[in-house]
Amino acid sequence: MEDLVLSFVAASNLVSAAVGLGLPHKLALSAVFSTIANLFIGGLIISTAIVHLLAEGVESDGEFPWGFALCGAGYLIMASIEVAADGSERTSPEDMYCELRSANEEPPVDGFQRVDSLSSPEYARRRHVHHTPDAGALATTLALAVHSAGDGMAISVQPTSHRVLVIGFAIVAHKFFAAYALGTILAHRPTRERRRNLFYATLFVLSTPVTIVVAHLVVFDTLKRGAPVHRASALCSGSLLYVGIHEILGAYLDSPLLSTPAKLLSIWAGFLLMTLLAIWV
Repeated sequence: MEDLVLSFVAASNLVSAAVGLGLPHKLALSAVFSTIANLFIGGLIISTAIVHLLAEGVESDGEFPWGFALCGAGYLIMASIEVAADGSERTSPEDMYCELRSANEEPPVDGFQRVDSLSSPEYARRRHVHHTPDAGALATTLALAVHSAGDGMAISVQPTSHRVLVIGFAIVAHKFFAAYALGTILAHRPTRERRRNLFYATLFVLSTPVTIVVAHLVVFDTLKRGAPVHRASALCSGSLLYVGIHEILGAYLDSPLLSTPAKLLSIWAGFLLMTLLAIWV
């Protein structure tokens, strides 16, 4: 019975991720709907990171706050990966010259660099100039894939079939929204990157089902003790927080298609919906 339930949850995760990834490619969704959906997903992902994963990650903390430390590490790991990937794609002097010319910035006279808010058009312009598409796609895919692997581990170590179904349903639901966000990012990449996009999509789609199967077949006693699962949850919380803030909200908060109240309402709706789910999960 337990094997059947795990197989059902694994298959549901695969279908949910595949459908979510395919929607931005197959359907001619309006720009307004896409903006609302991604802001909603941004709020949902932030709640997933803090209310669910980080809360679980600190459960086994002793004197040292491992959960918060790993959350910060996960955030910085994603930032480091994106910066490294971004820099590796702009190596020629011509690219650097064009980048500086496009920025058209004067050096600060007081020794301080002004920092723009996430919602400002200037922030979006800086991201367009200094941020290559593959860096964001790589960071987002890795963060979501690691998180999905953690989801698979969390499902496989549940003590009863009922708990597997409850946790599995929650994961299937938010996996769809995360897949839609990743699908939107991949849909805006050049068509010449189709093979790399397929690799990113496959990595994300298979991460949860494969982890469920591996963790179930290879029974790790340490997983049953809880501490490794909590550590993985804390690390995933930081990586998801980075994706939610920089790759999703940072890309859509400046959109002129929606009013500011509509943007905030979309974000809060996603955040509150996922937060309320903590009552049952």
